Amino acid sequence: FMQLTAYEIGTGDWCSVVCSSVVVVLYCRAGLRSCLLGEKLATQTGQSVMHLEGGILAWQQAGKSVE
Repeated sequence: FMQLTAYEIGTGDWCSVVCSSVVVVLYCRAGLRSCLLGEKLATQTGQSVMHLEGGILAWQQAGKSVE
């Protein structure tokens, strides 16, 4: 698990943490920002990127734990 800061996301520094052996799953509160960032990340790196559809809110509504 790796959490990126807003600075890393805003500057593009997050590209340096992605390699072909890492599974990238993004999430945000409602899913829109992670979807948009995932598309950008996949385009820039050529790697497969997944995101949590509906965000952390949908995760919680499905009864999943958040710690």
